[in-house]
Amino acid sequence: MMDFSKFLENYSVDRSEEERQQISLNAQGFNSDEDARTELDELLDTDYPAGYRNMPDELQLYRVVFLNNRALDMDDLGDHWLMNKNLIEEDDFIEKIRENSGAQGDPIVIVGKFITKDVNWKTTLHNNMAYPREYEVTVTDLDPIDYNIYGLEEFYSLF
Repeated sequence: MMDFSKFLENYSVDRSEEERQQISLNAQGFNSDEDARTELDELLDTDYPAGYRNMPDELQLYRVVFLNNRALDMDDLGDHWLMNKNLIEEDDFIEKIRENSGAQGDPIVIVGKFITKDVNWKTTLHNNMAYPREYEVTVTDLDPIDYNIYGLEEFYSLF
């Protein structure tokens, strides 16, 4: 039997059928092993930014933050980021975050550039399997190469 954590430490999208099956059997956030396997295959076989195949050396990532009447901590922009900006544009995405986190106030969007090797693949895939459909990656370096901060409407107008 393959060690799930060992696989994640040596992340690669090029995994055998047996390895993919073992990962999906360890998933906790799905109704069935088959659902977990389908989700894993989609993540590993779909091109960036919707999946993890053919990722560039540098990633443009997105983070939605509710400040709740506090200042943004510029030294810790957070470690959970989205690869796909289209998720933020979905009708209920912002409201789901608000409901699930109890966040208040107006959201801002941070657009950051990261080096792909700064993604913690062990944590990312573990979280993808534990919390399906969140599509977040976890970065190890909380200081992006470059970033911009936008109000939600300003962010929407960029695209």
